[in-house]
This record gives sequence, structure tokens and C-alpha cells, in this order.
Amino acid sequence: MRNFFQDLSDHVKRYRPSIVFPEGLDKRVLTAGCRLSTEKVLKPIFIGDERAILKKIEELNLVHDGIEIINPTTFGNLEKYVETFVELQKGKVSFEEAHKMLLERNYFAAMLVHCNKAQGLVSGAEYATKDVILPAIKIIKMRRGIEKISSVFILVKGDKKLLFSDCAINIAPNSKELANIAILASEAAYAFSIIPKVALLSFSTKGSAISEETLKVLGLVRL
Repeated sequence: MRNFFQDLSDHVKRYRPSIVFPEGLDKRVLTAGCRLSTEKVLKPIFIGDERAILKKIEELNLVHDGIEIINPTTFGNLEKYVETFVELQKGKVSFEEAHKMLLERNYFAAMLVHCNKAQGLVSGAEYATKDVILPAIKIIKMRRGIEKISSVFILVKGDKKLLFSDCAINIAPNSKELANIAILASEAAYAFSIIPKVALLSFSTKGSAISEETLKVLGLVRL
């Protein structure tokens, strides 16, 4: 039986997308990005000071053919990106504020995706969740019809593939929000060629406890 991650790697390799990594000095990020570049799975874009990143790569003894490094402070199209960001925010931020925000790596990375310089971004090794999510919401934005974002984790054990949602974003969703989370998790499963069977979990065993939390799950089932 083929490995799930090998299948995923082979699929991505057909397109070889450009993926931006804001945490350009993190050992794990550099190791993974350089490996994926060497294996021609994707084209990594590391954000940060070029000298510092190349020095770190050399210290880690990594092969780095095919990588790109972008420093927001010296990026040639920064002012154009600032103008685009101000337009996206519909005047809610000034040019000065936008310029300062885009020097922050997650905001800059999100703009690279918005402007089609990259097809996706990977962040969160060093940053807190909110520092990754907020720039994405403001710049990349949510798909039409989606009111709230949610997260999904994939656990692979042998030939079993399990998706868990939502374990990182929404603290206390109501029944309608739980339904949306279940739908988005199912869509994520299909995206990974997994046919979803949805189970709704709570701390109550077969209705042994009734509380506000368990009633939310029951309400979801009735929707």
C-alpha cells in the first residue's frame, strides 16, 4: 500500500507550486523547504535577510538549489504591494500603517499569495496561530459563502487517515458553526482523496450527560 504522504508529494510535484515560508530562519522550515526543493516537489520562497538565511543553510549543510529568498525591506514591488493592501482594506489603514504591516513576514507572505507570486504559504513553527490567521483573513480572505474559518488536522496511522476539526481556531462554536466546521472538514477530506464519514464528538457517552455543550452537538444533528 502506498504511503499517504508519498501520494500527496507525487500529486503536488505535478504542479510544483511556489510556497512561501515566512519563518526563513527556523531550522525545521529550512530543512523541509530545501528538501522539497531538491526533490522538485515545490519551489520554496523563504522570507528574511538573504545573508542570514544562506548562512543558516550553510550551517545546516543543506542543498539549496532552486530556492528563492525575499527580504521585504528590499523587495522591489513593496510600494505596489502597499497600495494594493490599502485598497483591500478599503481605506481602513493608511499608507504608512500598511507599509509597516507589510514589513511583518506573515503579512508580506500573504500579499505574495494574493498577488500570485506564490500559490500558498506555510507558517506557524514560531508564530502564534493568530499571527498567521489574521494576515490571511485580511489579505487572502475567506471563500465566498464561508462565514468562519476552521482548522483541520490529519492523523495517518497505517492505512487509516483521520481528520480532526476544529482543534485550533474556534473556542465555543454554536450548532450552526459546528455544522459549517463539519462541512469544511469533509471538503478538506475530499481534497486529500479521502471519502469522509463524519462523527460528532462530545464528552457525553450515548447521551449520559446533558449540558449546553452536548445540546450544541444534538442541535447540529437536527440541522
